[in-house]
Formats: sequence, structure tokens, C-alpha cells
Amino acid sequence: TLKSGESEEEKAYQQIKDELGIDPVRLLTNQEGMQFVGVEIDEMLQTANLFFDMKGNVVSYIISLSYADGSFGSDIEDQLVDSYPYKTDRFTVEVREYLISETDETEFSAEFDYQDVHYQLTGIMEKAELEEILKNLYFL
Repeated sequence: TLKSGESEEEKAYQQIKDELGIDPVRLLTNQEGMQFVGVEIDEMLQTANLFFDMKGNVVSYIISLSYADGSFGSDIEDQLVDSYPYKTDRFTVEVREYLISETDETEFSAEFDYQDVHYQLTGIMEKAELEEILKNLYFL
């Protein structure tokens, strides 16, 4: 049930709060061409994965409370082109840029930790688009 004015995306964040017990760092998705698609929450693994469509490409935003075992993240087998720290006012994001050899597209992976929760944003986009998302992370 959607309360008036509540989006599917807000409902997904509420579901994460209800099931995992955290208020995660949110993405502000009023970006050009970025739309919320859905969420998968795994209470056993203590993870949530939000999916967005960005100009036809899937962008994945993983929120993990069980990061301590170190076996986290997607295994990107493409060629690593660049890796750099991106500083926000609260933490430093580790950004990796990959080249997808089959399509010559650029995929970015951005990881950060905040209040003992690990976050990973992955998707095909421009560097400027990624940094715009990181610049506008939303904290409750």
C-alpha cells in the first residue's frame, strides 16, 4: 500500500529499514534518466540490492550489513582502467572504472562504508554521472 506521495523507491527504503533495521544512505535519483526498478532484500545475508534503470542500463546499489566476512561484491572481470578516491563530506568513496571489452562501455563501481554498513554502486555510466550521484548521497 502506497501512502499518497510515497514512491516505490521510498517504499523500498522503508522495507530495508523494517527488515534490516537500518536507514541506509539513499541515492537521489532525480538524475536525468535514472529510475528506480526494484529491490531485493535478503534477511539471512543482511543485504539489500536496489536496481535502477539509467538510460537503458541497469545500475545496482548494494547495501550490506554482513560485510565483515570480506566475501562481498560483484566480481567484475572487465579491464580495470582507473581507480581513485572520491571524497564526500562524510567519507571517501573508492571508485573503480572498468572497460567492458565487448561493448567499449565504461562501468563504474563505487564502494564506501558508513556507520558499519557497506555500500556498492555499480553500473554503466559516465564518470560525471557517477560523481553527481556520489555528490548527492542522501542521509536521513
